[in-house]
Amino acid sequence: MLGRVLRGAWMGGAHVVGGTARRVGSGARDLDPELRRDGLAFLLLGLAIVIAAREWFDLSGIAGDVIHHVAAGGVGVLGVLLPLVLVGMAVRLMRHPERARANGRVSIGLSAITAAACGLLHVARDRPSPSESFAAVESAGGLVGWLLGEPLSVLLSVWVSVPLLVLLAVFGVLVVTATPVNRVPERVAHLGRRLTGSAGATEGAAPAAGAEEPGRPAPPRQRRSRREPAEVTPGEYAADEAFTQPHELAPGTEDATAVMPEASAASRGPGPARPDVSAVQDGSTADQDGSTAHQHGSSAEQALHAPPTQPLP
Repeated sequence: MLGRVLRGAWMGGAHVVGGTARRVGSGARDLDPELRRDGLAFLLLGLAIVIAAREWFDLSGIAGDVIHHVAAGGVGVLGVLLPLVLVGMAVRLMRHPERARANGRVSIGLSAITAAACGLLHVARDRPSPSESFAAVESAGGLVGWLLGEPLSVLLSVWVSVPLLVLLAVFGVLVVTATPVNRVPERVAHLGRRLTGSAGATEGAAPAAGAEEPGRPAPPRQRRSRREPAEVTPGEYAADEAFTQPHELAPGTEDATAVMPEASAASRGPGPARPDVSAVQDGSTADQDGSTAHQHGSSAEQALHAPPTQPLP
C-alpha cells in the first residue's frame, strides 16, 4: 500500500514537471501518453539537483561527502558539469522520448566525449593512482580517466595516448552532431565563417539576377493566354468551326441548291432502287411540253376544220 502511494506521488510529480517542459514551445505538446518517459526524466532531474547541491553549493555532512565521492570519484573534476548534462538529458526525455535512436546517439557521443576528457585530465595530472591517493584521482580524471588513460600511457606512451584520446573526443562530437566524416571540412568552414562574421555578410548580399531568394516565395507563373480564333473566310476550312454549307461551289455558281449526283447502285447496297430525280424532272417536263403541244394541235385542228353544213334535201 505504501509503495503504491509513493509510486503515485512520484509519477504525479513527474507528469507535472514533464507537462510543464512540454508546454514550452510548440514541438512537444501533442506527445502520445504511451511514449512518455517522465519517470526516468524526473529521476535524472533529481540527481542533477543533488549533485549540484554538493558540487556547486558545497553541501556538508555525510550525504554531501558521499555525493562528492560518487561524482568526483567517477569523472574527477568534471563532476561539476554533471548537473548540466543530467538536466539536458532529462529535458530531452520529457519533450522527445519518441526519438529513441537520436537519444541513444546523443548518449553514446556524450559518453565518448566524457571518457576522452577524463583520460586527458588523468594524463595531464601526472597519472595519479587510486592506491596512492584517491583524492588526487578525484582532482584529475576520476576512475574513468584512470581506467582509460593509464593503460594507453603504459602500453603506447603518453605521446601516443594523447592523440588517441583527442580522436575519441572528436568521434564523440561527430556522433552527437550527427556529422558524417566527409562533411567535416564543410562544417568547419561554415563554423569559421560564423565566428568571423562573414556568414552574415554572405547571407545579406543581394541575390544574383534571376536567382530566387530562399525565404521569399516564388512568383506565380503566368498562364499562357489562349489563342484568339482567326477570322474565317467563307468557303475556307481553318479549324474546328462549322461548315457554312455542305459542299463548296465553283466560283460564279449561283445555283446553291443543285442536287448532288446519286450514288452508284453498288454504294447504295441492297434495297429497292430509288428513282432518278433528274429523270423524274425530265419526264415531268416532257409531259408538260406534250400537253401544251396537244392543246396547240387541237386548237389548230379546230381552226382548219370547216364548220358543219346541213345536207341538201
